[in-house]
Parts: sequence; C-alpha cells; structure tokens
Amino acid sequence: LHPHAYALEGLAYAGFHLRRPDYVASAVKGFEWMMKAVSSDGSVSSLYENGAFAHHERSDIVGQALRLGALLYALEPRKIKPYLGTLEAVKKHLMQFQFHEEGEQDGGFLYGSSTDGLMRNHLNAWSTMFALQALWMHRQFITQKKDLILESFV
Repeated sequence: LHPHAYALEGLAYAGFHLRRPDYVASAVKGFEWMMKAVSSDGSVSSLYENGAFAHHERSDIVGQALRLGALLYALEPRKIKPYLGTLEAVKKHLMQFQFHEEGEQDGGFLYGSSTDGLMRNHLNAWSTMFALQALWMHRQFITQKKDLILESFV
C-alpha cells in the first residue's frame, strides 16, 4: 500500500493545486479502498495480494494512512467523516511502534515487518518522520485547524 498511498497523495496535491475536484475525488475513492486494509485494532496491512490484504505491517504505511486521512479530511470532510473512528484507532496503533528506552533513539519509530513477513525491529528515520508528520496532521484536523494542514501541503 506504500505506492498506493503515494499515488493518493499525488492526486490530492494535484487536485488541490490544479483545482481539479475529480482528482481529489479519486484520492478519496482510493483512500476508502485503503481503509479496508485497517483492522479493528487500527493495524494496517501493507500488501494486497491475490485479492486480499496480507498482514505484513509497516509503521510507515500506518503513518501514511493517518496522514492521508487528515489531508483528505481537510479537503473533503463529509467524505472522510465516516472514517474518523477508524483513524483514531490507526493513531493509537501507530503509537505502538514508538521505541521507549533511555538513550539517543528514545521516541523513534520501529519499521515493522518486510514483505517476507519477518519483523524488522529497527528504528527507521523515514518511519519516524512519517509518524511525526501524521500525528501532527491528525492533531490539526481533530482540533479543527484544517488550514494548517493545507498550508503544509503547499
């Protein structure tokens, strides 16, 4: 789902800047499909194979799902409102990837599992950056500051 999420971000960005509501609508449609990969505990499958979601979870994809929810909520709040509870579960689940141990890496986010299903319990810079941005954006839409999300989108 990593490239899928990037494609949705690109559609949303282009739709916003080119004033193409059809692009934003496509991003929303892709997001709705992506939300089918979210389990009740907020975990997000990272692969779709043979007509089903495979549960090889990566924290960067969990962060992308949360970030997309906030971004699309700023653009199309009525369409994303039904997913607010799911996004809250995703946020809580994302926090389970955060590393808590005294030292220089305290607070970083663990990667998760690779496509082979094996856990890669290492701290990862891009996973941490995705998580931080996603958590910030989620907080902005929860506190009704969608203008800040759109400003960060420029």
